[in-house]
Amino acid sequence: MTLDAWMVQDFSGSGSRVVRILPLGGPALVYFESAGCQGNHTAVRALGSDGQMSWLPVNILGDCRTVCLADGSDETVAFQISCEGSWVLGIRPVGDARSWTGGRISGVGGDVLVIPGGVQAFSTVDFQIQTNDHAAVWAYSDHDKQLLFNCIGPYAGQTILPTGTVVVSVQHNGPWAMDWQ
Repeated sequence: MTLDAWMVQDFSGSGSRVVRILPLGGPALVYFESAGCQGNHTAVRALGSDGQMSWLPVNILGDCRTVCLADGSDETVAFQISCEGSWVLGIRPVGDARSWTGGRISGVGGDVLVIPGGVQAFSTVDFQIQTNDHAAVWAYSDHDKQLLFNCIGPYAGQTILPTGTVVVSVQHNGPWAMDWQ
């Protein structure tokens, strides 16, 4: 997975909108934050050049603050935002993600973690959430991606962190914690 820098894109608005973006040209971070949704459905759909949804970065009830990974496997040209309140959408290079070199890390909401140099040896990772929400954690290498956790909390479990992993993506709307050993 190439972590090259390229053009930053920022958008803001309120209500439901379709936002056209410049071509990503590879993996990217997608930041989304909403306010004033008052428990209503909030969704962000990535759209391809045919106008069809290619993936669903945000799908929750209420407000959110999340970072997710556009892995570059599609050609996203727009995001369709369904939101009752105000929102901000930003696109950044993957290199702007938080760095994780092992040990415990935690966050609130979706996040993307870059592992400098990648996972070099057999490792395990513990994952924990306390809320009753859905969570998914993906590991990305230069050649593929692997689902590490797909759960509804509260949850605590352990799995293998694959050798070669360079990026970990956490999809969750509440607090979470991971420990890489």
